[in-house]
Amino acid sequence: MTLSDTRSLAQLHQEVAQLTRERAALLQTVSERERETAALKEHLRRLEKNVTGVKNELERQQSDGNEFIHELALNIAHQVRNPLGIIQASAEASLQNKWISKKETARQRAVLASVASLAKRLEEIMDFCRPLHLNRESWPVKRLLKEMSLLITGHCRARGIELIENLPDEGLVASADRKHVKIALLNILFNAIEAMPGGGRLAIGAAPRSSELAAVIIRDTGAGIRPEHRPMLGHPFFTTKPGGVGLGLAIAKRIIRAHQGELRIESIQGQGTAVELTLPAGVAEKT
Repeated sequence: MTLSDTRSLAQLHQEVAQLTRERAALLQTVSERERETAALKEHLRRLEKNVTGVKNELERQQSDGNEFIHELALNIAHQVRNPLGIIQASAEASLQNKWISKKETARQRAVLASVASLAKRLEEIMDFCRPLHLNRESWPVKRLLKEMSLLITGHCRARGIELIENLPDEGLVASADRKHVKIALLNILFNAIEAMPGGGRLAIGAAPRSSELAAVIIRDTGAGIRPEHRPMLGHPFFTTKPGGVGLGLAIAKRIIRAHQGELRIESIQGQGTAVELTLPAGVAEKT
């Protein structure tokens, strides 16, 4: 064996030793990440349990008044939102590691999906707990409905839903808090979209009910509502959707009633559902 061969062999041994050290370090990193993921999942499980407990507590004590609800909402924000942000940041940082395995990537993405789901549920609870401060103004119903149509067009197209606009003329005006009415309408529209996973028709329109009332009507051709579920519609935390909180319709109902309006629901199982929201009518601007 020549001197050159001896040097090459020594160099090869050094490279093998270096690779062995790098492999050991990588295995150590993976092991640490797995422990972190397990800890994050346990933390997330506890947060979900906390949210469920808050939901149950709200159901039991809802009649105790807005002061309790407001205090509880602040407690939720402090106890749950900050840890959720930490979990999300940790998972996102792990995904930035170029040495991360496919298995670990799947785990971290599952953590992020759970965080997003829990954050959405928490936000719905917060929306329901917040006191309503209405900023009433007069606005044409047609313009808001057109805005709603634009917002849901992509969702309808993705599910094969035909969107039908029965828009009123500019003379139909509501006197209400436009921002809150928009939230109520979005909740009802997304309920309608989710009721038609295989496609269908969604109609949105409006009409005067009297000189003092304007009505918005939303109709879908979904599965309809089972008769035994109808008495619970609009009740906080009632839902038939897996993973749902059951506050979308309750929030919409609360907003409409705060305007001294009404929310009516008619449904035929197997044919679809119609929701009518009435609002105080306003006076059209003179041109």
